Amino acid sequence: MLKLVIIGNLGADAEVKNENGNRFLSFRVADTIMLKPKQEQITTWVSCSKNSNFDNLVPYLKKGTKVYCSGRLTTRIYVGHDGNNHAGLNLLVNELVLCGGKNDSTEKVDNAPF
Repeated sequence: MLKLVIIGNLGADAEVKNENGNRFLSFRVADTIMLKPKQEQITTWVSCSKNSNFDNLVPYLKKGTKVYCSGRLTTRIYVGHDGNNHAGLNLLVNELVLCGGKNDSTEKVDNAPF
């Protein structure tokens, strides 16, 4: 099992989704770095999903909120809006901590592993 730890900001409000009778939380986390000397920004996005113990966090998971997430790393291939194949990172979250942001809230949720 690959375990990934990420800290970054939510790119949009988290969404509760239902797929094949399974309810889960979906959100994207971004991290931007500045490359010198060109002053070019590179943003890395990670799609995250959590399938348990998230109901109390939904009101706090708003665009711009900084989060700490850890869990199992997966990858996916998808067809983009441009019609080309792309690869993406997915994190199956088993630990989620709010680090501040929109509401400057800090809350940790204990989770059962996937």
